Amino acid sequence: MPLEPAHSRYRFFRQFFLQYYAELCDFAQRFLQDPDEVEDLVQGAFVRAWEREIDWDDTERARLYLYRSVRNAALNYLAHQKMKRRRLEQFHEQAARWSPSPEQAVQAAELTAAIERALAQLPETRRTIFLLSRYHGLSYREIAEVMGISVKTVETQMGRALRFLSQYLQPLT
Repeated sequence: MPLEPAHSRYRFFRQFFLQYYAELCDFAQRFLQDPDEVEDLVQGAFVRAWEREIDWDDTERARLYLYRSVRNAALNYLAHQKMKRRRLEQFHEQAARWSPSPEQAVQAAELTAAIERALAQLPETRRTIFLLSRYHGLSYREIAEVMGISVKTVETQMGRALRFLSQYLQPLT
């Protein structure tokens, strides 16, 4: 019985993977120092090659494709890491420039305490809805699902909570 093309393709791919995987990892190691990233990068190159249906019979072309793919992925990874470091440095620079004055720190602490006192005065369900929305970032639909109530009830209770907090905190602003 003749081999099916898909089986033959798989056999060539498997043979190619076993023959070149370690070599490609060594190559990628020249760019990246993290062994886990190296393996992910090389495996990704093989996956892309499989998806693009590379002709594994043309050994030299397939090998060159994989080397190019690994090199490009490594350079992209390094560029992405450099960009992430630059953004983090910019964030730290901006954070270092902004430091609240002692007066601003006292005002912030007073406002935080006033908000906590106001929240303590809300009915339990309303307080829970407010906290899930504002402190935990849940959508009204998610809150409704978690609490087993309708979205309309969540909307109504949030409106009431916000009106109460606005009135309670009015003298502080």
